[in-house]
Amino acid sequence: MFYEIYVSSEKRFDDFEFNGITYKYVSSKISSGVIEPKNTQGIRVTTLERTVVDSIKDFEKIGGLEELLNCIESISHLNENKLIKYLDAYNLQFLYQKAGFLLEHYKDQLQLSDEG
Repeated sequence: MFYEIYVSSEKRFDDFEFNGITYKYVSSKISSGVIEPKNTQGIRVTTLERTVVDSIKDFEKIGGLEELLNCIESISHLNENKLIKYLDAYNLQFLYQKAGFLLEHYKDQLQLSDEG
């Protein structure tokens, strides 16, 4: 179990601890894929597809490759247009390569096409 949570924000804040959990600031590199779910009163989260792209980008922050693969295995569907949108927003060659390599393995489970 991990006791660190990475929080992406447009506004910088100092890392802090609350109830035994350390909250660490991570600079928000892109703004797309952030939503405010109903009844959350100002709390914003990323879409599933944005979370997957961020997790592939910085998998060492979510517990390593094995944890990333476990998380991907628990997903039944991803919107590939959204995946491409967030990959394009980052515009990082290595991220396209990592995402393509990993998601190719899960394309049937995630209902992704061969073209994506």
